[in-house]
Amino acid sequence: MNNILYSITNKVIENYKLIKQKLRFDGEYINHFASLIFVEDYNIDIDKIKEIRKYIKTNTNKMSSFRGDMLYMISILISKEENYKEFSDKVININDVLEENDFKENDFLVLAAYTIAKHIEFNNIDSTIKDMKIIYNSLKENYKGFTDEEDYLVCALLAIKNNKNKGEAKNIHEYIDSMFKHLLDLEHYSKNDLQGIASSIVLNDKASAPYEIKALINAFNKNNMKISDEVLPLIGIIEREENINSYLEKINEVNQYLCDEDGEYAFYMDKTFRTLISIVIVEFYELFKNSTKNEFLNELMCFSVYSFLVSKKQGIFEEVLA
Repeated sequence: MNNILYSITNKVIENYKLIKQKLRFDGEYINHFASLIFVEDYNIDIDKIKEIRKYIKTNTNKMSSFRGDMLYMISILISKEENYKEFSDKVININDVLEENDFKENDFLVLAAYTIAKHIEFNNIDSTIKDMKIIYNSLKENYKGFTDEEDYLVCALLAIKNNKNKGEAKNIHEYIDSMFKHLLDLEHYSKNDLQGIASSIVLNDKASAPYEIKALINAFNKNNMKISDEVLPLIGIIEREENINSYLEKINEVNQYLCDEDGEYAFYMDKTFRTLISIVIVEFYELFKNSTKNEFLNELMCFSVYSFLVSKKQGIFEEVLA
């Protein structure tokens, strides 16, 4: 493992140990999420995170979706903002406008509201929400039974990208459909999974992305490192400037180092979640090496980790009913 990758991986481990102690009631998935979010040059301000949670609770309805795991996660993201009260108000107001535009209140809508607040200036919020609604309705019409509230985030991201590129929102489903057809022969994934990754690939600016991402997913599967459906949307936007074998070697190096340094990664963690952590660490390495930024990395990372939480809770619920 080279020095930069070694340093980033160690920072993630150190972050996790601190956050696990200070925010232990968040649970391991959110603690690991925070350990990745703060790999960049940000101080982990635990008091600020707690203040944000209290502020949002005070300024939203007790029965709103600004509670529980999603509140924990967006408060971690918002803690990076200089004026957390102003930014929190912006997120809450955007969420209200989204609901007024017939989007259903839920946790994924809160994440979509945060994303719009993060990437869109005030004057462009209404047009972005309008585009988001067009995109969502278009996908729902073209992918009957495969589009639901979980797609709110990717629709928000597509609307943000469309707004910045001055494109036509009504045409985006055509690009997604071409990606979807390109991915149809991927094994072990449902059509819903493929629709999710097809949507995120449209966010990727690289012309070769559809071919590279498909080849990468196949390579992960062939090497007994199956990409879980929770991680697929994140895979669609990753940066990779080297060949697949070199990339997978780095993933394996990080994976092994995590297990060697802390038994919690080896013995108390789902293998697919550890693969997610390794992928994100290598992504930060690629971005640092190339002096670039992955615009939507944090939002899709949040989505993936939250999806793991939802799957875990559903599994526990099914066990209780069995």
